[in-house]
This record gives sequence, structure tokens and C-alpha cells, in this order.
Amino acid sequence: MNTRYPGKPDYTGPTEGLFTLLHHEGPLLEWSDDVMKRVKYINEQKPEHERAIRLRHIVFFPENLWGEKLQKADAEWQKADAEWRKAYAERHKAYAEWQKVYAEWRKAYAERHKAYDEWQKAYAEWQKADAEWQKAYAEWRKADAEWRKAYDEWQKADADKILPYLKQHVKDCKWYGSTLVFN
Repeated sequence: MNTRYPGKPDYTGPTEGLFTLLHHEGPLLEWSDDVMKRVKYINEQKPEHERAIRLRHIVFFPENLWGEKLQKADAEWQKADAEWRKAYAERHKAYAEWQKVYAEWRKAYAERHKAYDEWQKAYAEWQKADAEWQKAYAEWRKADAEWRKAYDEWQKADADKILPYLKQHVKDCKWYGSTLVFN
């Protein structure tokens, strides 16, 4: 019964635990969650002339052979592994939230671009309307200047008749050429 050599036929030992030389450059002792996956990989992926040597060196290392240092290191590793798994779960949770927020951001970003395109269109229309208004305003200013000139001429026309008429009818006339004086 083969309970120690996973690389040899009819292995019935543990598939999880510490094993020697899972990789040709070490480490000497390494943890495996499923040593049979490694055996399968070697048999399918490694060069034919390396397979027998690689498989022969994979040996299960039972806990009853662990020394005090290895037991202490394993306890520390178990603790660190539990913390790592907790941190990994938190990381996974944070990543899921990140993906959710990122999707919302992408949607908002697309909406922003759509709104920006609409704003650019409206801005172009406003610029066109502003140019037309500027042109109309300039024409109005010209017409206003002509109107004021005509109005001033109209005011001056017969001024020599109007002011005497005013003074005839307003005995205390306070008109001084361009304004009324209120004192």
C-alpha cells in the first residue's frame, strides 16, 4: 500500500499537506492543497526524460515527523493564512464595490459626454443667435444715432419760435438751453 509517494502508482495517502520537492528547484518542503494536480501536471507537461526523477522525489511528510521549529512555524503560518484569507475576502468585497461604483461612473461619464455634446450644440446655436443679435444691435445703434440726430434737428427747428412762445406762457421759465433748473 503506497501512502507516502504520490508520484508512484496506487498512491492512497493524503493529497493535502507537506511534500518534498514539488518543484525541481525547491523549496525542499512545500505545502500542497492537492498534490495529485501537481503529479498530473508533471505527467502531462514536463519533458519525458524528467518525469520519473521529479515524481520519485515527491514524498508526503507526515505531521508526526515535524520538529518543534516546523510545528511552531506551521502554527504561525496557519494564523497568517487565516488573516490572509480574511484580508482576501475584504479585498474581494472591496473589489466588487469598486466594480459597482466603476460601472456607475462609466454610466455617468457617458451621460456627461452626451450632455456635453448637447451643451456644445446649444452653445453653437447660442453663438449663432448672439452673432445675429450683435448684428441687429449694431444696426439699431446706427438707427438710434440717426434718430437722435434727426430728433436734435427737430428740436432745433423753429427753436427761435418755440422758446419765446414758452416764455410768453410760462412767466417764471426755468429753461436754460438744455435743462430745467429747480431752485
